[in-house]
Amino acid sequence: MVTRLFRDLEARLRHLVAQLPAQPAAPATFAPPVIHDAASIYAVMTHAACEAYMEDRCKEAADEALADYTTLNKLGRIAKHLCIFPFFKPTGDTKDLEKVAPLIGVPGCGIWMKPSVVTASQPEIKTALEKGHKLYLGQITKNHGMAYNYQFNLLALIGVDIGAFDPTFKSRVSTLAALRGEAAHRNVVAAQTIPPLSDLVNWTSDLIAGYKALDKELTRLRRVKA
Repeated sequence: MVTRLFRDLEARLRHLVAQLPAQPAAPATFAPPVIHDAASIYAVMTHAACEAYMEDRCKEAADEALADYTTLNKLGRIAKHLCIFPFFKPTGDTKDLEKVAPLIGVPGCGIWMKPSVVTASQPEIKTALEKGHKLYLGQITKNHGMAYNYQFNLLALIGVDIGAFDPTFKSRVSTLAALRGEAAHRNVVAAQTIPPLSDLVNWTSDLIAGYKALDKELTRLRRVKA
């Protein structure tokens, strides 16, 4: 089962890709208006939709983790991570992040607490969780895009193993972020950086599949305790 946030994202992405102009016979002869349309409609708007989903879904997961502990006394995987990881700043070096990524969220490398400690330390856990939750929401507010390091930062802090996601999905997100950056800073994407418009349909399918997997993983982690 996917969340309402994902269903909204899927509908938005399918709507945006449907607005693209038809593929011309010779992609290398894109006219400037077509290039501008492809940049503004697809790169900017699709990137914005994905970024908004990421921020909203991560916030929802953090809010649920806090609520589960506050109302149900349930300390799950996400809540345990929020007690600790938001207090540390991960490296901004992409190569370093790639080395660490396979360990994040893996059983045995997460946050583990003895049941007796959880029972005996409820006031301390509540304080740490509330503070970590606040810091995490601050990280979401400061998030500046969908590049690998920003994704890693948001997902690793709540115990998601970003290294487990499909490489094609991660490549699509990174390329999309680059195209969006060019559109924002140059007001037009150079013709040679835009893939054939027909390929963007596949890009959209890959993005939808990847975010669907992420959505389900965040739902799964809510139930994980260790």
